[in-house]
Amino acid sequence: MQTESNQPNNVKAESMDKEIRAAMERMGIPVTQELLDSMNGTENSKPGPLATAKVVLQLNLEENPEWRQKIIKLDETHHPKVVTLAKWIEWFIRRAALNKREKGIQIVIAGSPGTGKSHAGKRIVSFIQSHSIDLYRERHWPNPPKAIWIDWARVSERDNEASFEDVRYEICSAEVVVLDDVGSESDRFKSQQATSRLRRVLEVCEHKWLLVNSNYQKSDWVTRFDARVADRLQAMHYLDMTGVPSYRNKLRFDH
Repeated sequence: MQTESNQPNNVKAESMDKEIRAAMERMGIPVTQELLDSMNGTENSKPGPLATAKVVLQLNLEENPEWRQKIIKLDETHHPKVVTLAKWIEWFIRRAALNKREKGIQIVIAGSPGTGKSHAGKRIVSFIQSHSIDLYRERHWPNPPKAIWIDWARVSERDNEASFEDVRYEICSAEVVVLDDVGSESDRFKSQQATSRLRRVLEVCEHKWLLVNSNYQKSDWVTRFDARVADRLQAMHYLDMTGVPSYRNKLRFDH
C-alpha cells in the first residue's frame, strides 16, 4: 500500500514520464523500453550516446578536434578538405543544438560520392536525437529541436503527390533538416515535377537549420534545376568537396 508521503513523488514521476513521451513524439524519437530505462537509471548498461548526453552542457562553441573525432567521426587525415567539412559540421551541430538563433542556418555541401557528406549529415541527426531527451528531462534543454534525415529519393521517386505531402509534413515538423543526395537521380531533374518539389522543400526550410548534400557543384545548379531553385541554393553557405578522393577507395585498398 502506498503511503501519503510517497504519493506526490509517484504523481510527479508519472507527470514527468508523460512530458518526456510527449517530447519524444514531437521530436520523432521512438519510445522504447531501453530508452526509458536509460533515462530512469534502471538499465544494466547505459547506451553509449545517452551515457555522454551531458556533453551538450559543455559546448563552448570553440573548435575542438577531440570533440569532432568523438561526435562526428570523420578521418581528418584523409584530405585537407575533410578537416574543413568536419569543422563546418561541428559549428552547425553546436549552434543548432543550443538553438541560439531564431532563424536557422542553411548549408550546401557539394562534391563527388564517397567524400563524407552523407556521413556528416547523419552525425548531425544522430547527435541531436541521442542527447535531446536526457537533457530535456534534466531541464537543461527546455526546447530540444527535432532533427530529421531525408533521402532525396523519398521525394523524387514518388509519383503520388499525397506521398510527397507526407514527406513535406515531416519536414515542416522539424527544426533541423538534412536533405541528402539531391541530384543523385539526374534524369528525374529533367522533369518539372522533381524541380518543383525541391523548390517547395527549400521554401519550407527557409528558416530552419538545413544541410543540403548534392553531387552537383554551384556551376551546375541553373542547368540541372532552374533559376529559382538555384537562387535559393546560392543564398546558402557553400562548401565544395570536389577533388577529395573517395573513402571507399581507401577502404578497398586498406583491405
